[in-house]
Amino acid sequence: MDIGGIKLAPAAASLPAANRVEPNASGTRAVETELPRTEAVRAIGDSPAVRVDIQQDVAQQQRQREEQLRTFIQNRNLVDPRTREIVYRSVDTRTGDVVHQFPDEVRLKLREYLNTMRDLDAGTPRRSAREA
Repeated sequence: MDIGGIKLAPAAASLPAANRVEPNASGTRAVETELPRTEAVRAIGDSPAVRVDIQQDVAQQQRQREEQLRTFIQNRNLVDPRTREIVYRSVDTRTGDVVHQFPDEVRLKLREYLNTMRDLDAGTPRRSAREA
């Protein structure tokens, strides 16, 4: 059978078998190491596996954080006077700081600038909310 000049690799040779660990005289399984016999490592007896459910702990911590945030964070919706667009803000009631705002101040300023440029290009200067 012609396969177009492609050379096929020979079948892989058999791989060496994994080392078996045989139980020693005391019944425990010894593992070959580079340590001297006096410092040999022995497997401990059968013990139940330790299970740690991290997901449950993380979920519980997340719920606690959200509950704490609800007591300190107040959500507000307002209309920006410069762009006349709705702004969503999360405010820390303890300090009065804005924690999150959408759209952010940079976008609001950009929109105000673009609106002003559009109005100037159309020949109808628009009065800002500060002038009104």
